[in-house]
Amino acid sequence: MVLTVKDGMFAEEKQYEFYDEEGTLKYSAKGEFPSEGEGVTVYNEFDEFIGEITRKLVNFRSTFYLEVPQYGILTIGKEFTYYEKHLAVEGIPLSIEGDFTLYDFTVVADEETVMTVTCGMKGGVSYVKLFIEDEHYADVLVNLFVVVDLVNRDGD
Repeated sequence: MVLTVKDGMFAEEKQYEFYDEEGTLKYSAKGEFPSEGEGVTVYNEFDEFIGEITRKLVNFRSTFYLEVPQYGILTIGKEFTYYEKHLAVEGIPLSIEGDFTLYDFTVVADEETVMTVTCGMKGGVSYVKLFIEDEHYADVLVNLFVVVDLVNRDGD
């Protein structure tokens, strides 16, 4: 499945729309950039809840909590080394590899790529594409992408 992210990517009020190759809306997310206790809610094409993202400060760093019905609550936080930033995902066997700050990364489960994210420009308009290899993880991967964008917008 290939999804294109449209609308609100870099706006203050967060509204994401994910379209398939035929132009059908498959997922949407709505909400303010989460401060303490607020969140972004993610829905599937049938307007059913598939995730809620909230943010809390833990040890002076933002930690994002992703509540996904089939997996419970996942924790996503930045980890820094001298040379790179890394996102740690706890609660599900997924890892993020590559440069998430430039929207050029893969998500891996059990040593298999389940999603690749790329961005680019076409006709003067920027876009982000999600190539979902394993549709079993589709709902959680769309949620995870929203978290990555929120982490990128977070100032710490």
